[in-house]
Amino acid sequence: MEKDTSENATSQELTAEDSDLEALGNEIALENLRIAVNLQVTVPQHPIVVRNRNLCELSKAKKLDIPVLKVAELREMCESLQLEISGSLARKKSFIEPLNPYAKCFTCFTRAENER
Repeated sequence: MEKDTSENATSQELTAEDSDLEALGNEIALENLRIAVNLQVTVPQHPIVVRNRNLCELSKAKKLDIPVLKVAELREMCESLQLEISGSLARKKSFIEPLNPYAKCFTCFTRAENER
C-alpha cells in the first residue's frame, strides 16, 4: 500500500512537472510573439516621408543638416515622429539630434548598413 501511495505521488509530481513545463513553453512562445510584434510596431517601415521629404533618403545621404532644410521643417519632422526635442527651438541642432538616432532604426538604413 505504501508502494501504491509513493507511485501515485510520483505520478502526480510528473503530471505537475509536465504541466509546469507546458506552461513555461507557452510563456516563452508568448514572449517571443510579443517581441516580434513590438519590433514590427516600433521599427519604422521604409520609406518615411514627412511633408514631401523622404527621411530615409536624407538620413542615408547624411543630409539631415544641410542648409536646404529649415528649422520649421525639422520641427515638423520631429513633431510628426513624436520625437522629444531638447535645447533651443531656434537651432537646427536641437531637431537634428533626435532625428539622427531615430533614422538609424529605419529598415532601409539598417539594410544599407548590412550591405556594406
